[in-house]
This record gives sequence, C-alpha cells and structure tokens, in this order.
Amino acid sequence: MADYQDIRGLRVKYLSADPSTSTLGEVWYNSVSGTLKSTVMSSATWASGGSLSESRTDAGVFGTQTAGAIASGLIMPVTGSYRSATEEYNGASWGSGGPVPTPRAYMVAGGTQTTGIVIGGDSGSGAGISSTELYNGASYSAGGGLNAMPPGYSYNMLGGGPQTSAIIAGGEGHPTAGPGRQVQEYNGSTWTMSPVAYPQTISRGGFAGTNTAGVVFGGATSPSPTNLTNDWNGASFALGGSLGTPRHNIGSCGIQTQALCIGLDGPTGAGTICELYDGTSWAATAALGSGDYGCDSCGTTSAALNAASRVAPGTQTEEYNGAVAEIQTLTTS
Repeated sequence: MADYQDIRGLRVKYLSADPSTSTLGEVWYNSVSGTLKSTVMSSATWASGGSLSESRTDAGVFGTQTAGAIASGLIMPVTGSYRSATEEYNGASWGSGGPVPTPRAYMVAGGTQTTGIVIGGDSGSGAGISSTELYNGASYSAGGGLNAMPPGYSYNMLGGGPQTSAIIAGGEGHPTAGPGRQVQEYNGSTWTMSPVAYPQTISRGGFAGTNTAGVVFGGATSPSPTNLTNDWNGASFALGGSLGTPRHNIGSCGIQTQALCIGLDGPTGAGTICELYDGTSWAATAALGSGDYGCDSCGTTSAALNAASRVAPGTQTEEYNGAVAEIQTLTTS
C-alpha cells in the first residue's frame, strides 16, 4: 500500500506546534497532540441571524455583516404600505436607526452603515421617484436627483456602490414603460447620465462593485429572468460568465471579481440557490437556509448579510461565511 511519501514524493514534517502559516494541501504531524494535520478549504455556509424588528420586503440593505442597515421597503404581507424605519445590525441583532424621509421600495442601496445611500424606488403603486437620500448612521439628507427620468421611471433599477461612487442601470416605468437601458453615475453629490446604455433592457437584477469596476447580473428582460452578466469598467460593458440559473428579485453583494447572487424568484416560487462569481465564471455555493426572493444583501463573499423577504414572515436574516483555509486533523478509517 502506497504511503504519503510514495504519493507526494515528500516526507511528512514532525512539528511540535502547528505552523503559523501554511499552504493548501500541506501535511504535517503534530508531535505534541499526536495528530496528523493538513491545511484545507472549509465549506461556505449560511446561518440564521437576528430577526428584523419589522417584517418587510424589497427594501434597501447596505453596510457589512457586522455593521449593516436596512431601509424602508414594503410591509409584509404585501399590502402596498411602506416602512419608514431604518434598522441597524451589529452582527447579532437589529436596532432602530433614523427614519427614511420618503418611504419607498424597489430601490437601490449601497455604502456603509454610517455612509449609506438610497436611490430611486417606488413610493406608491408604481409611482417611481428619482430622489437620492444619504445616511450618516443617524439620519438622512437629500442627495442629487437622478437625471432625465420619465415620470414613474425609477424603480426596480440595478446598481449600488459606495456613497461617493454609485451607479444605476435599467429600471422600470409606470404605468406602461417597460424595462430600460439607461446608466447613471454618482460622485457623492450629483448624477451624470452615461453615454453608454446597458446592453439589454433590464430590471430587478443584481449588482456588485462601484461605478468604475462593477458587475451587473441576472434580472428580468421583459418579462423573463435572464442569466446574463455584464462587467463595467467605468466606460463600457463587457459580457461576463452566465449565471447557472436565470433569476430576478435577488440579493447581491461583493465586488466585481468576487460577487454573490442570492436567492431565486422563479415559476415554482422562492429558491435557496446562491452562486459565486470570480470575475470570469459563476459557481454554486452554499444554499440559503430557506427559499428567498424580494431580499437584499450587503457585505462581501467572505462575510455577507441577507435580510427581508417576500416569503413569510419577512423578518428573516441570514449570514454567509465564505470558504477559508483552515487546519484540519486527518483521520483514517
């Protein structure tokens, strides 16, 4: 029977303590504990977090897994009424934040818990609004309004980013205009219309990154969900890898080269599927604990936060922890 040296061509190191740094696949014998160990990748996981104080869906989530915020959104069950409250997350529980001056849903959100941004949305039965509101961790102030937006044409947009470098793309109009292709960029005070249009009409999709290095994915293309991904470099879009499953009404977060697509709104209802983007292609990662859509997300592919849902009760919070290198004791059987 072949041993480790025969297979790998290396002798197993005998160490009195685990190394402070090691490479994936490295194997050693800890002479103090009498165990064979190796550095391996852990599995990504979702775990339940603290429940929201108020049920809501189609809200705006921004910040990080341990310092997040959720703004406004529709009251669950959906009746057409809106939440005005902001809740803040500390990694374990939600607490009260400042009220949103213009309650809304189907908006874009980004930034941190103390420098957040809420963009556009719907303020009543398809009545799209073009205002931007900036959050400082306690209260909101007015930011610049979106440009050249037809009446009712500023909800279900895609986008996000920091408070000083946000972007929006696409969106829907009311009562008759379908998904759009317009792109606008924000510099912290004003919006500028980009001469570049999004490659497809699009709404209700995902976004990660900034207005100079972003990725747009999924969404609805009047009215079917799509699996398309487009990378944005601040001047143009380029086709990226396709999602494994077309979807819209999803959660999303991360950066251009490390993004998460979370949940599924499909013909059979909510889904648990999540996918991870590496800047080139998508791959399945850990599934949500329960089916979700109408959710929103923030954070990174190492530590993400997903909150709210169109699935009852609407107070759900889940935390994602990505795969990391870790030391594992090897056993034989």
